[in-house]
Amino acid sequence: MITVAPLAESDLPALIALFAELTDELTDYAPMAANFRAMSAGDSYILLGAKLEGELVGFVMGIICLDIVGCCRPFLVVENVIVAKAARRQGVARRLWDELEAEARRRGCYYVFLVSVDWREDAHRFYASVGFAPDKYKGFKKYLDR
Repeated sequence: MITVAPLAESDLPALIALFAELTDELTDYAPMAANFRAMSAGDSYILLGAKLEGELVGFVMGIICLDIVGCCRPFLVVENVIVAKAARRQGVARRLWDELEAEARRRGCYYVFLVSVDWREDAHRFYASVGFAPDKYKGFKKYLDR
């Protein structure tokens, strides 16, 4: 059974392993934990973990951004979407996405924005399945420091 809930600090070691599947890098625990505590202290971040039989197998981060144009409703930026390779195609991403979108709606968000690298074709098919129109917009990302 898949459960989705706010990420707990005790989940961070498992999250480091999960991120390593995607990036082939190990995240440094100390700054990760400090950032997690800062994010958890406010209400601008949505940090959701998905567990399958008690094991962390998925994660998504949403950031609520205020807006100053038009209706001035907030919008949601999505980052760090990941599902463990062994848990893909079992509904994990869908459960994470449904909870993230429900929370964005509860918080009055007008739209959801995300950027995905061009080679993640499976992820792109998933994003299309949850309502994104990749052919309508073009995303850009620039790293300021590598």
